[in-house]
Amino acid sequence: MQKWGVNPSKITVIPVSFGFFSTSKPKYPNQNKLMLVSAFRMTWEKNIQGSIGLAVELKKKKIDFRWDIYGDGNDLGELYFTINKYNLENNVFVKGKIENEELKKYQSYDFYVQLSISEALSASVLEAQSVGLPCIVSDAGGLPEAVIKNKTAIVYEDKDISTLASRVADLWLNREEYFDYSNSSIEFVNQNFTLEIERSKTIELYKKLVGLNI
Repeated sequence: MQKWGVNPSKITVIPVSFGFFSTSKPKYPNQNKLMLVSAFRMTWEKNIQGSIGLAVELKKKKIDFRWDIYGDGNDLGELYFTINKYNLENNVFVKGKIENEELKKYQSYDFYVQLSISEALSASVLEAQSVGLPCIVSDAGGLPEAVIKNKTAIVYEDKDISTLASRVADLWLNREEYFDYSNSSIEFVNQNFTLEIERSKTIELYKKLVGLNI
């Protein structure tokens, strides 16, 4: 909005919430297999090629992993094609569109992955953290604002996919560091992205707009 000439004093940002206060407990990673999950619309903004690039690097490093990708959209065919191109049929699984309620199984995974090249503030990233799931995100748009770099998430900034894969593997194998990420994830979203916070900030904005000083 500032690029379009809007005065910053006239801009109020009210982040989306993940829901009510999370009572989830922090978790340790799975020990035998690295478990990844993503859930997004199948569009160019979500960087399907880049995501599969991470899978390719994990396989090169001989990491035993499974990646479930949920969602539907116009570019779903690109996902199937890329999985086949790199022989990832035994690692990456397209789960299609499901009801939000089913995504409560987030806790069975180790990381939520969102490597978009264009993104607002991702509700999925907030929801993942609310159940103690650390995230792997790009530095596009509002994604860095939805996490704390090196505390609740690994932020992909330097575009070196091999280094990213190594960082993911290292964190997965370090159980205590992973547990700290999980714990920090829950604390972070509870302090910044609950429905109560969203409600309070919306009420404050309405009061400001109608000139009430109460």
